Amino acid sequence: MKNREELLQGFLTKSNWENANRHPLASDASGRTYERLYLNSKNAILMNAPYSAGEDVRLFLDVTNMLKELNLSAPIIYNEDIKNGFLLIEDLGDDLFALLCKKAPEIDHEIYGSAVDLLLHIHKNPAPKSLLKYDMNIYLKESKLLTEWYLPAAVSAPLSKSLID
Repeated sequence: MKNREELLQGFLTKSNWENANRHPLASDASGRTYERLYLNSKNAILMNAPYSAGEDVRLFLDVTNMLKELNLSAPIIYNEDIKNGFLLIEDLGDDLFALLCKKAPEIDHEIYGSAVDLLLHIHKNPAPKSLLKYDMNIYLKESKLLTEWYLPAAVSAPLSKSLID
């Protein structure tokens, strides 16, 4: 059986990105990893979402398709390997609302208001059936991410067990 890096290299070769420079992006509270790829004057994002880490790229594809069906913007999927959990997607850049608003405070109300309007529009439509139906157990599990991932990163140190429980 091939190791994960061999599978990834095979995916990049099939995608014609095998010679790309790869730069890791910040991780999140999931089993996925992301890399920004640079090849000549092009760039893309590589999503590495192994099933062994509880990930499934089909959920990302389902949400992408839902957004497109609603005539909303979604990243272009350049290539996919569902079986091995790889996606090569459009790089949407590093602009964060907070940074944009810091540079131009006058857009604060407009940009956040547009985001709320967009969320309301999405909410009025049915979600893909593949997405989890959130209940109290899932909310509790997700809220633990605050102490397991965010706070240790924010203070640059693991939290003591007494603070978590």
